[in-house]
Parts: sequence; structure tokens; C-alpha cells
Amino acid sequence: MKKQYSYEKLGKRTAIITFLIASLICLLFLFTGDTKYGFRGYFFFLGALVVNFSIMIFLLVKASNSENSKKIYRSITWMLLNIPLAIFYFMMGIYFIGTIRITIENNSGSDIENMSITGCENKNIDLIKNGETENVWINIPNDCSIQLHYQNAKGDAQYETIMSYVTSGMGRKIIHKVGKGENW
Repeated sequence: MKKQYSYEKLGKRTAIITFLIASLICLLFLFTGDTKYGFRGYFFFLGALVVNFSIMIFLLVKASNSENSKKIYRSITWMLLNIPLAIFYFMMGIYFIGTIRITIENNSGSDIENMSITGCENKNIDLIKNGETENVWINIPNDCSIQLHYQNAKGDAQYETIMSYVTSGMGRKIIHKVGKGENW
């Protein structure tokens, strides 16, 4: 006797596997800021769209010829639940590739006050104690650069370039060590 394949499980398994892989790629991109995960996510999104759509059509055909059509339709519903999630992940990725996340590290030997970041967006930091870090998110509206202005312990004005050229789509996560940038 031939064992019959359970088509109602196919959609649910496809939805869960797609969800897990997409979530892993998204989390890796968010925590590392590495754009290679952003590109992988984009191509996974396109590939998953084709695969899921093909499986959905296959299941719809099988449901029309099956006595378990309600179970197969429920399986298709699982797949449809991934659509809003995919849109959310895609929009989140678009946001993050338009944002530079800078961790400013102060190992200069003294506290730094009245720090300002200019260029793409203006941000001010009142104080970073020696040995501490501060996270700053900068939106990238167009082609621009990111500079850092502060006073050292002697009261001398210091100017550093964090990134000399940034454009939309270059979003990432970086660490800038105060005193190690391009001075001007």
C-alpha cells in the first residue's frame, strides 16, 4: 500500500522555514550592521517570494482535487501570514541602509565635553567620559560626510572626519575612536 503525502503540512513547513531564515538574516543585519546581510536578505526575499508563490499555487491546485481541502487552505493561510512580516522586514532594511550607526569611543585620556557631529545630520553630545562610548544614529538624506568637533583636555578645538563620503544605501554600524579620525 502506497503512503499518501500530506500536502496540508507543506505550506505550514514552508512558512515556518521562510520565517526562521528571514528572521535570522534580519537579526544578523541589525546586530552587526554588515551590509552583506542586507544584500542576502534582499535576494532571499526575492527567492522566497518565487518559491512560496509556486508552492501556494501547487497547494491551491491540490486543494481543488482533495478531500482534505480545508486543511490545505489552512496551510496556505500560514504562508499568507508571512506577507506582512516580509513587508515589515523589507521596510526595516530600507530604513537601516539609510542610517549610519556610530559608536563613539573615548580613549583619549580625558573626558570630552560639548562634542558635535555635523554633516549628514547635526547631533550634539554633552559629555563622554574617558573609557566610555556613546551611540549616535545619523540619517543619510543624500551625499554628505560626517565630521566630529570637540575640545580636548587643553581646550583646543579638534576636528575629525568620521566618514568622508556617505550616500543613501551606505548604512552600516561603525566604531569611531576619538583622536583616530582624519584631522583637518
